[in-house]
Amino acid sequence: MKRFLHFVVLCRGRLARASRGPLGRENKTIPRARCPRNARARGPRHFLTGLSACIIAAFASLGCEPGGMGMMPGALEQEDQYTLLLTTLTGSDHVNLADLYLQRTKQYTQWQGLYVVNKDDSSALYWGRYRTAPEAMRNLQTAKQYVTPATGENIFRMATIVPLPGKDVGPPEWNLKNAQGEYTVLVAVFQDLPQQNYFGRKGRAVDLCKKLREQGQEAYFLHDVSRSGVTLGSFPAQAVQTQRVPKRHPQTGDTFYEDLRVVVDPKMKAILKANPEFLYCGNTEIRMEMDPQTGKMVRRVSPSVPMSIGEFKKGQMNIDAFHRSGNP
Repeated sequence: MKRFLHFVVLCRGRLARASRGPLGRENKTIPRARCPRNARARGPRHFLTGLSACIIAAFASLGCEPGGMGMMPGALEQEDQYTLLLTTLTGSDHVNLADLYLQRTKQYTQWQGLYVVNKDDSSALYWGRYRTAPEAMRNLQTAKQYVTPATGENIFRMATIVPLPGKDVGPPEWNLKNAQGEYTVLVAVFQDLPQQNYFGRKGRAVDLCKKLREQGQEAYFLHDVSRSGVTLGSFPAQAVQTQRVPKRHPQTGDTFYEDLRVVVDPKMKAILKANPEFLYCGNTEIRMEMDPQTGKMVRRVSPSVPMSIGEFKKGQMNIDAFHRSGNP
């Protein structure tokens, strides 16, 4: 996928260990905490460092520290929220193939609650509806270990716990899909991590959004197929401009120019400055990246990133794509 967002925030200098958030409260350094191992396929490590004061206060008011593991309690988890995604089928005949999978699985397993959801380009086979993700763990293990008697293949070895298809969580007026404006700032992402007993990503995002709004922030939540996010602000198209920025080649040292999207709106820059550390499942994210000046790999804190509301609404970019491509 072509990288979409390359932002240069003109106001951002060194990442401060303590700064002031939009509410004027001084940030405090948070002790490091254990976080999910192997939480991301790309391999960055996560730990807690200095966060925006407003986000720290929001996590504290939720009754947990950033990075806390386990299920998020509350009303959002009182009805069925999850299902098992057994397999996804693509191709021109995906609808008929999915129906065949459904009928054969019913025939061989006698599992109750199997169903198919068809889309334009794919079909997915699901099993059951569960109030909480831990309730689905037993059936998840059963699905992963199942071997079809017809071929002897472990066809559902990649099964996973996912939110119920089509089910949304949170007040519609806080949903980013209903926000006005073209740009916002992505400050946090949540993802269910069954291996680390970390669930409730939709509820976590909505609860964090709620607490930030109680502090006077213009916060929004967003959900896609596998992740939920929290953003701050809603800005017009003029908040970001395309500028030609000089770059230095890491091997030759030659100077070249690249067209980058640059944040110019003062309020948007203020949000980025007040929230310098991007949160993944409540933890600050550290990446190994090549320094363009030296060509060496260095550890860097992943910052909060601007994202296009319009691109997300159109389905042209998901949360993870904005997170990856938005980093400088």
